[in-house]
Amino acid sequence: MDGDHAAKDRIANRYSMVVEWSDEDDAYIVTVLELPGCRTHGATREEAVRQGANAIETWLGGVWNDGDVPPAPRRFVFWSSRTAQRGVGLERSVPHELEERGNGAESADSVVGDGAKA
Repeated sequence: MDGDHAAKDRIANRYSMVVEWSDEDDAYIVTVLELPGCRTHGATREEAVRQGANAIETWLGGVWNDGDVPPAPRRFVFWSSRTAQRGVGLERSVPHELEERGNGAESADSVVGDGAKA
C-alpha cells in the first residue's frame, strides 16, 4: 500500500499551479488548470502553494476513490534542452488558458519570471 501511496504522490506533484494575486480577495489565488474546479487561496504565496498541493491531492483522491482516471498533467517543454535546440520559443509554451483570458504575453512574462518578451 505504501508503494501505491508513493506513486499517487508522484503523480499529484506533476500537476501545475497558476498562482495569481487578487486585489479583490486580498489573497493569492491558485488554479490547477488540468483539474476542473480545482482552486484555492492563501494569504502568502507559500501558503497558497501549500493549499494548492492539498487541493490537488483532495481532487485526485476523490477521482481515484470513485475508480475514475484523472486528466493527465500538462507537459511544458519550454525548459527542455531538446526544445531549445529546435528553437521553440515562449510563444509556443504559454498555456492556452492564459491566451483565452486575454492576458497574453504580459502574463507569460510574470509566469516565466525572466522578463523575456514573446
